[in-house]
Amino acid sequence: MRLPLAALALLTLTACAPDRAVIHREVPTTSELAAILGNVQTLAVRPPPGARSVLLSSGIGGPLKDADLPGGALRVTVGVSGLDCPDGGRNVRVVGPFGSSGTCVPMTPSFGLQPLHDGRTTPLPLNRWVPMAALQPTVARGLGVVSDPDPAHWHLVSVYFSDAPNIHADAVPDASTAAQTLK
Repeated sequence: MRLPLAALALLTLTACAPDRAVIHREVPTTSELAAILGNVQTLAVRPPPGARSVLLSSGIGGPLKDADLPGGALRVTVGVSGLDCPDGGRNVRVVGPFGSSGTCVPMTPSFGLQPLHDGRTTPLPLNRWVPMAALQPTVARGLGVVSDPDPAHWHLVSVYFSDAPNIHADAVPDASTAAQTLK
């Protein structure tokens, strides 16, 4: 049996190749991704009847007619980066159908990102800030740590559905009013 010269060269190179590459790609593990990405949650928020525009407390928003609403819900992703901000806080990023926004939030090294009103079946109110998720610092209690129960210490990500066709941040109350609904 005669092998073409190219096939013989390939067999020779393959036989001389090391068993393992010194550097090669691998799929990152969940814990490796979490160290960089941090805590990430996507929330599906159904607009109330009569809503024509939306604003997220991160400053992004627009008319609902321009939004992609798969299944009739607005998808909002909230992430707390695993990488600290220069001042030691946490980088909180919000992504919605109109773009994304990030901000550094002063926060303890230990925290939790909790959805609020998860499983709610009654429509959200119009023209009022409603908290969707809370970044909650942890506090020492006994021999362990628990989420800080005081909403005044939380960083809230809130939504404002408006009956106006086009909403602007300066036309609504300050997003901090969302905390009043938690008391």
